[in-house]
Amino acid sequence: MAEYLTLPVANLHRVPDEVPDQDACFAEPLAAACRVAEQQVLRAGDRVAVVGDGKLGLLVAQMLVLQRHSVTHFGKHEHKLQLVSGTQRELVTDQTAECHAAAFDAVVEASGFSQGIKLASAMTRPMGSIVLKSTCSAVNDASMPAWSDIANDVVVNEKRLQGSRCGPFEPALEALKDARIQRLVRGMLSKEIALSEGPAGIAAAQTRGVLKVQLVMT
Repeated sequence: MAEYLTLPVANLHRVPDEVPDQDACFAEPLAAACRVAEQQVLRAGDRVAVVGDGKLGLLVAQMLVLQRHSVTHFGKHEHKLQLVSGTQRELVTDQTAECHAAAFDAVVEASGFSQGIKLASAMTRPMGSIVLKSTCSAVNDASMPAWSDIANDVVVNEKRLQGSRCGPFEPALEALKDARIQRLVRGMLSKEIALSEGPAGIAAAQTRGVLKVQLVMT
C-alpha cells in the first residue's frame, strides 16, 4: 500500500459525477463482467446461465441482464442470489447437473471452484459455449473433475471453451449509473473500515461469506 503512486495519465478514467466514490470502487470487477459481452460469445436469444454467487458471479449476472439476456443464476446462497435483479435463481444441489443437462446455449462459470467447471460443462448444450470467468485454486481433492472429462465433452459435443479475464472500464463506469447495478454493489458491501485500521479490513475481507470490505479515508 504505497503512500504515493505514479502512473501514466492514459491509465486514468474519469468517474461520472453521478457515480459516488463508494460505487466507483467496483469499476474494475464490473469491467471484468463487461468483458463477456465484448468477446461476442453470447447471441441475442441465447439461454444463458451463470454459475457462482461470489462477487464476480453477481456482477456478471447483473451485467448480462442489463445487456438484455435471459439469465438463470446458480449459486449456493439464496441471500446472495437475491442481490441481482431480473434473473431466475436456482440453488445448486446434487441434482442440478441432471435437472439442467444441456439446457443452456451458454454458461458462464464464475464460482472459483473446480466443481463449477464440471457443472457448467454438464449444463451447456452440444455446440454451445462455456465461458470460464474465474480461476480455481490447485488443490489435491479427489472430487475434482479430471481434465480429460471436460476435454472429451468439449470435443465430442463440439462446445466452445472461452477464457475471460479483465475488461473495459468505460462501459463499467457507464453501467454504474444504472439503479440495478447501484443496488447490487451497495448490497455487496459487507463492511466499511477506516484506512487507519487497514490490517483489520484485510482480515475481514478474508472472512468466509464476506463479499466486499472498503477502506474509507476520513
